[in-house]
Amino acid sequence: MIPAWQTGQVRPEPGELAIVLDPGMAFGTGLHPSTQLCLRAMEEVVGPGQRVLDAGCGSGILSIAAAGLGAASVDAFDIDPLAVDSTAANAALNDLQVPINVFGAAGPDDSPFWATGDGSRPAWDTILVNILPHVIVELLRRGLHTYLAPGGRMILAGIIEEREPDLRSALAERNLTVVNLLTEDDWLALVVA
Repeated sequence: MIPAWQTGQVRPEPGELAIVLDPGMAFGTGLHPSTQLCLRAMEEVVGPGQRVLDAGCGSGILSIAAAGLGAASVDAFDIDPLAVDSTAANAALNDLQVPINVFGAAGPDDSPFWATGDGSRPAWDTILVNILPHVIVELLRRGLHTYLAPGGRMILAGIIEEREPDLRSALAERNLTVVNLLTEDDWLALVVA
């Protein structure tokens, strides 16, 4: 992560993905273990040509990383208008090959975005969710996982170890399987199919 005010002063190492960021009032500087875990999982999951959705985008750090990893399209939403503005502003600070389409919503079916022009539902290859566990469970209850494309993956982070059983129960109720688990201290991220 390169703070916007240090652009030109900080040089990334060869092979590193440089993300210029000014989080302002939005959540997400990239330093929290949950964000680090999500970024690590993204390196394994997000690839060229994918459609990616960042649910609860905060500062836009995960959206920008997805674009940097070669996603063909990146959509992002957040319930907080400050986060929507922050994501758009941070996307503009980076030299992205694809635009980030960011909109305000609380989750599935909360805005016209959740249907395509022909009335069908959009589908994403990767859905990123780095939010508190109870919010993840609510997004699952509202059907966020039903927007996964066949063979798609969800990366769920922001989970403290003691909340893992609750989340796994919510996943099992929806026939979702944990295919990878990443941990750092007492934080974890789940890659789900």
